[in-house]
Amino acid sequence: MVVIIIIFFQLVTGCPELTRPSNSWYKREGNEAVIGCENNNKVWRLICSGTKWQGEIGNCTETGQ
Repeated sequence: MVVIIIIFFQLVTGCPELTRPSNSWYKREGNEAVIGCENNNKVWRLICSGTKWQGEIGNCTETGQ
C-alpha cells in the first residue's frame, strides 16, 4: 500500500489593501501607500511593516456646509 501525502500552504506577506475615505484618491507603490483628498490638500503616507500599515488615515469630509 502506497500513501501519498501532499501538504500545501501559502505564505502571505505584505499589507492588505486599504479602505480609503470618501472623496479621496489612493496610490500604492511597494510598501508605501499615499491617500489624499480630492477636495483639499490633505495627504497621508503609510508604510507597510510586515503585515500591518503604520500611520493614520484622516477623512476628507468638508466642513462648514
